[in-house]
Amino acid sequence: MKHSAGGFTIIEVILFLGISSLLLVGAFVGMNAAINNTQFNDTTDTTLSYFQKQYLEVATGVNIRGGGLACNAGQLVADASNTENPGRSNCVILGRLLVLDKSTAVGQVESRYLSSRIVEIEGVSDLGAFSGSSNYQPRISNAPALEAEFELPWSGIIKKAVKVSGGTADDVGSIAIVRSPVSERMMIYAFASTAPSPDQFADQNNLIAFNRSLEICLQSDNSLFAKKAILRADPGQGQDLFTVDRSGAATTRCDS
Repeated sequence: MKHSAGGFTIIEVILFLGISSLLLVGAFVGMNAAINNTQFNDTTDTTLSYFQKQYLEVATGVNIRGGGLACNAGQLVADASNTENPGRSNCVILGRLLVLDKSTAVGQVESRYLSSRIVEIEGVSDLGAFSGSSNYQPRISNAPALEAEFELPWSGIIKKAVKVSGGTADDVGSIAIVRSPVSERMMIYAFASTAPSPDQFADQNNLIAFNRSLEICLQSDNSLFAKKAILRADPGQGQDLFTVDRSGAATTRCDS
């Protein structure tokens, strides 16, 4: 009696291995894409929360405690011998300056205090309060204790930041969140410089108002599964004026 041999041919084995490999590659790609998507959503949500927190702290007037600072012509500077809190000196805290670091592999934002000497002013607008040397002159703090860095989670990158007005988009190096010493309204500025001079706070073209908005392009560092989103700041009041846009249109604007 003749018996046929069991088993698979070489071609069948090759086909099986090829199909199995494709399935494994597909599963790996899908898993990595899902992980990257989750990580990038965490990057954008955490960065949004950071900006909203900075806004809220300025709006509620969070003060500095602990001494070790001095008021030098309106600027907060380090002075270990001084035990007086800034709120009891001739300095008034106006807000925060957020400096955007777009040059590193990981996006960073450096927060520094803005202060001024106290002056008596009447009958001026919010912008007018910063116009002229006799009015409020926002100065950037010069004290390591007042400098704090925020690093985007999951190696997120700040690809670019622009101030959008009409059909133009101007590069932004720093953002100021200020509470007006006149009306206590919140004011958001977008500067090309990372160290704006006091007179720039009187220029309405630097203010996020009317038809001007701020767009910060965030990007994941994964070149294979690159994700992009835009952190926006629009005219208005309240921490919710900071939002995140993850739409396809946002990706297009990041690449433009």
